[in-house]
Amino acid sequence: MIEFEVKSKTQPIGKRKGQTVYFAQPVSQQHLTNKMVVDRIVRETSLSAGDVSNALISLGAIVRDAFEFEERNNIWNTPYLFNAKEFDEETGLYYYGARYYDPRLSLWLSIDPKEEKYSNVSTYCYVISNPLKYTDPTGMEIDMTKVRLADEQLKLSTTQSVIKDLASQTGLQLSLDKDNKLQYAKNDEGKPIVNKITNKKGKEIDAGSKTARNILIKMIDNKTEIEVSYHAKRTVTSGTQIGLSFEQISNMVKGAVGVDGNTLGFGMTFLHELHHTTIGGDYHDSTELFGTGPVVDNMNIIRNELNKQGFNYGERLNYKEIHTKEGNIIPFNESALTSLKYNSSMGKKAHYIKTK
Repeated sequence: MIEFEVKSKTQPIGKRKGQTVYFAQPVSQQHLTNKMVVDRIVRETSLSAGDVSNALISLGAIVRDAFEFEERNNIWNTPYLFNAKEFDEETGLYYYGARYYDPRLSLWLSIDPKEEKYSNVSTYCYVISNPLKYTDPTGMEIDMTKVRLADEQLKLSTTQSVIKDLASQTGLQLSLDKDNKLQYAKNDEGKPIVNKITNKKGKEIDAGSKTARNILIKMIDNKTEIEVSYHAKRTVTSGTQIGLSFEQISNMVKGAVGVDGNTLGFGMTFLHELHHTTIGGDYHDSTELFGTGPVVDNMNIIRNELNKQGFNYGERLNYKEIHTKEGNIIPFNESALTSLKYNSSMGKKAHYIKTK
């Protein structure tokens, strides 16, 4: 127990100036010990000393946790939140430098200082309403750096996949020149260098499809350049332009059943689309529900040549993909084609590509 003594002093200021006041002061600089607290609570309650001690230990832990939590909050208590921009608590707005942004409405409060650059969209919208793809660090201009980097990576991945497949399917040694144009290796006589393989009879033969090789060489040697893009959601071709969809082709490769997915992979898709260009003959695909058409027929010649060398590319028996309960199907043998014609499930013997 803490002992006090009564002391007095003359009040120097205030209404009681000059009067004597009395106050209690500890006899010595004693500290409140745990035992003093326990004894006091035991006297004034019906609790035992053990229960009180346990309760004080728990209370102490709670208080320590509370202080630590408050300390952490103080450390992270910063006005720089969304996009590391300063948040104004009074207005609920973020300041970007050029203008204010309202996070509740996802809109700017003023027009874009460079509105003429984005005449086709609302200048109040934050990054054309696509914050997952774009950023606007100053409130003045959309930053497309991430998009460019992603597009470049997509272009690189698609290009590498096309060259790798074509090299295997044509037997040519392919690469890109300093202008990013496709080229094939030549010997001292200026003729294409074709890789060699040994067939089942032990005879050395040219690797790859002769038909595919001739088509590709014709394209590379032609003065008319074929422009290839890699951002199309779906592979399309027009004139001298080929648009390859990385996502669509990847899905076809993954959706192969009973055949090698590369039968509709990057190289074979490129060769197929090449037929639609002015250099490749400007051929058109079949418009019939069940039919192949000249392009698929020529691609099947390539497939048959590759199958003789051990590839499992099958034979495409329909140009159009047929919608079924199992997905969109392109048949690669008679079993799959029959199932599609009679609207029945794909059997175990069916070979096909599921595109979706």
